[in-house]
Amino acid sequence: MRSNLFFSASCQVLLLLVFTPGATAATINVPGDSATIQAAIADAGTVKDDEIVVAAGTYVENIDFLRKAITLRSASGDPADTIIDGGGSDSVVTCDSGEDSNTVLDGFTITNGASATYGGGMYNYESSPTVTNCILWGDSPDEIGDDGNTPLTISFSDIQGGLTASMIDGGGNIDADPLFVDADGADNTICTDDDEMRLLAESPCIDSASYTAPD
Repeated sequence: MRSNLFFSASCQVLLLLVFTPGATAATINVPGDSATIQAAIADAGTVKDDEIVVAAGTYVENIDFLRKAITLRSASGDPADTIIDGGGSDSVVTCDSGEDSNTVLDGFTITNGASATYGGGMYNYESSPTVTNCILWGDSPDEIGDDGNTPLTISFSDIQGGLTASMIDGGGNIDADPLFVDADGADNTICTDDDEMRLLAESPCIDSASYTAPD
């Protein structure tokens, strides 16, 4: 009888492990599993090791991490070929729900955001995410805005205007024109088909990234 009870209890535990949402880490591929980055964030669980892997390309959207302790990274690790374009509207990336250092943005160019107040590239409020291997350039009125009380950590990134005193400098950061081949293309308009966001050979961003995954 005791062995039967043990078997029954074990089965219940196994079923919980198999069917409880978020019990194990997951990987969501964009666009393979989710059409957009924001849809992938919505689909992700809250397990620390969950990650969203984004294929090279330009994604015109504004994203919100929704308080999820997940890693959002480009598949190539190269910010020049994986771009999140805010479309000239609002902040490109938002963390305003208490995200902490386990919320990670890794390997993207963040551009063409336009906030009415601050943080056109990335807006942080009462949140302290981690940013690494990114380029934040061409956003207005500034690249990163935060409340100054819950600092985010930035490393191996190119931030137009540099870091503010309230941000944690993880090392390897620069404030230098990334030297895109032709960021606004022949029509002199960003976010159109003729834009060329590859980096020139003399770009200061080449070979400047860190390949050590954040803890």
